[in-house]
Amino acid sequence: MLKLWAAATAVFALGRTTVQAAAEMLDPRRIQKAAPTTLDPDVKVVHSVCLGCNTRCGTRSVVKSGRLEKVSGNPYHPYNSFGKPIDYASPVEKTLAMSSPVCGKAQAAPQYLYNPHRILKPLKRSGPRGSGRFEPIEWDQLIKEVCDGGALFAGLGETREVKGLRQLDSDELLDASSPELGPVRNSFIFMTGRLQSGRKEFIDRFVKDSMGSKNRVGHTDICGLGFRMGNWAFTGRKEVELKADPWGARYILAIGANVYEGLQPGINVYAAAMANRHSKGDLKFTIVDPRAQHASCHAQDWIPVKPGQDGAFAMGMIRWIIENKRHNEDFLSAPNPEAAKKKGNACHSNATHLVIVEPQHPRHGRFLRLSDLSAKAPDAKHDPYMVFL
Repeated sequence: MLKLWAAATAVFALGRTTVQAAAEMLDPRRIQKAAPTTLDPDVKVVHSVCLGCNTRCGTRSVVKSGRLEKVSGNPYHPYNSFGKPIDYASPVEKTLAMSSPVCGKAQAAPQYLYNPHRILKPLKRSGPRGSGRFEPIEWDQLIKEVCDGGALFAGLGETREVKGLRQLDSDELLDASSPELGPVRNSFIFMTGRLQSGRKEFIDRFVKDSMGSKNRVGHTDICGLGFRMGNWAFTGRKEVELKADPWGARYILAIGANVYEGLQPGINVYAAAMANRHSKGDLKFTIVDPRAQHASCHAQDWIPVKPGQDGAFAMGMIRWIIENKRHNEDFLSAPNPEAAKKKGNACHSNATHLVIVEPQHPRHGRFLRLSDLSAKAPDAKHDPYMVFL
């Protein structure tokens, strides 16, 4: 502290001009080289789409001497222009000076691309399962081991024979007692993260068309499937990507959605639209979240639901809807696809299925089947008949 005080005293003793010079010398704008812009004459401007999340906002990348230097938003894209993109026929050179927002994920693309720790080669486990130890291998080795299989971890003392694609390339039944499982090739399962257009088609061509397996499992299959199927049923099989319209909705109920900080289609779109319309009195919304997120300051209500009790909150809403007869009884009364089709609905409901409520019953909590009522019916495991209300 004494040294810092002495240094500060010395600087002030030199006078105001010297202090200003010191401040300017330490100004990062003076000692750091500014990133190239879209207006620089010696750069290439590349229009693309960001895959930092599933929103897929438009981007403009500045490339100089073959190196990605900077990323900004694309004013031709609705997600970077508050839903009002510029005319697609506008000459690019006349739009380069336009500002267009994009979030930090897209702007961090150069850091992702040139990260010294970025994985550039396949990694193979080099220790016991769960040890977190891996080593880089060449692509040729990866292809050979995946295709041929064998004792791939013999060097670790493991004797297990791993089947390769050659062994799985068979039309023999995987299990003769369960023919519905299909051929051996179905035991090849390809698991992916969230797929974007292009990747999905390429992977399907390999897994389904070339290998012949039906089992390409993606992120959407285990995460957003319920959301998308709900949209699909609600819109009569027309839409799967249905979200609250921040430009047209009068009221939005946001449950577990960080609408001002991380919601799709991007914080620079959704959050801006909601905040702008709220300031004009055109939109009301409720936040259901254990914590008071930033949007809570504008919300009509903040409901601090306890973690793990979201289901109870939803069931309470459902009960109110039923007791106040605000439910779609016509949809809920169709117990199978045929009945739903006759009613013109996209899918059926299990709302009419009776449930076993006796705690002592061996199938307590499950749907009531014919075998639960008659000893002459097949056992419950193979009983196809359920009892409807």
